[in-house]
Amino acid sequence: SFTIEIDGRDVTGTATRTVNGYELPVPDLPDGTHTAVVDLVADDLIGEPASYRWTFTTDVTAPVLRLAAAGGWGEEAEVAGVTEPGAAVVVAWGDGAAPATADQAGRFTLVPALDEGETELQVLAADEAGNETTARQTVKIDRERPRIRLGGVEEWTDTARPTIYAFVAAARPPRIVARVNGQEA
Repeated sequence: SFTIEIDGRDVTGTATRTVNGYELPVPDLPDGTHTAVVDLVADDLIGEPASYRWTFTTDVTAPVLRLAAAGGWGEEAEVAGVTEPGAAVVVAWGDGAAPATADQAGRFTLVPALDEGETELQVLAADEAGNETTARQTVKIDRERPRIRLGGVEEWTDTARPTIYAFVAAARPPRIVARVNGQEA
């Protein structure tokens, strides 16, 4: 005969005999380390009892993932946050990705190489057991001054109220202020 215990609780009655021995549906266990013990009572050829003990860890809880607020427009984007210590962190966008590992306090920081403009990032944190949590964040990159091209007015004009066109190429929407002869137009 035998007994099976998990964390000191007798679960022998839930074991089912199979061709290969016994199968035990493990009860729902909280995350953490657990101990299983199987005691055999004098059923071997020598007639001595035997005991087998081992430990295992369960982890079915996804890691927490908190991202620091994204800044405004900048020359680069820093993605920082807190998750489970040691978790693998991946920041992905369009056709790119950047990996990191959370430190012992769960902190991580990445500076992905992004093109100018607004980019939506997907941040994934995975713990050692493979549980995952994702979050999204939009960052804004602007490394160049806006390029402005004027049109609509030649060197001479025959009107006191000419129409001037400004064509602006910029990563972020600029604030445009027009001045003619020092006066705001």
